[in-house]
Amino acid sequence: EREKLDLMRATIVRLHSQLYKPEEVRWSEKVLQQHGKLIADELAQLNTPEQFLASLPQYLGEYQKDQTNQVALAHIRHSRRQLADYFVNLPAEQLETAYSGEAGKAHQMLLNSTIKYEATTDTEQSLIGQLETHLSQGIKTLKDVGYLLAASLYRRADSERCWLLTSSLSLPSCRSVIAKV
Repeated sequence: EREKLDLMRATIVRLHSQLYKPEEVRWSEKVLQQHGKLIADELAQLNTPEQFLASLPQYLGEYQKDQTNQVALAHIRHSRRQLADYFVNLPAEQLETAYSGEAGKAHQMLLNSTIKYEATTDTEQSLIGQLETHLSQGIKTLKDVGYLLAASLYRRADSERCWLLTSSLSLPSCRSVIAKV
């Protein structure tokens, strides 16, 4: 019972990390890592692109009008994190279909927004580090493309740390998904 409560609290802290102290965020990440597979499966079921798109256009519009709007920025960051988690946790065989649908629309909305020019938070830096570590091993499988899509939400295409090297692509289906991006 206690374990379930800790898991629920850790999930809430992770989803709203900007509202919590750094030590609480670190605690939540530790708990979530310990229960990673179980949580990934549950998040994949609950974390759908329809959720990202429901309020994302509204908050992006508000943010475009007033880039000091911290409420809109927090919601955009939250949606971006949800989408990144969605791509990383999505089974590889569903990636191309997902990107062709609502997830791809949400991804493009975020890529075309000015959120990419905002400084990243400590929590986002942690995620970026995890994505970079995974991608530094190369893009060898379709699952790796999910990590690439997640990472692209946090890095501009002209970034010095751009991971997409054409020579590292070894699967035709990877090329297909990336061609759509």
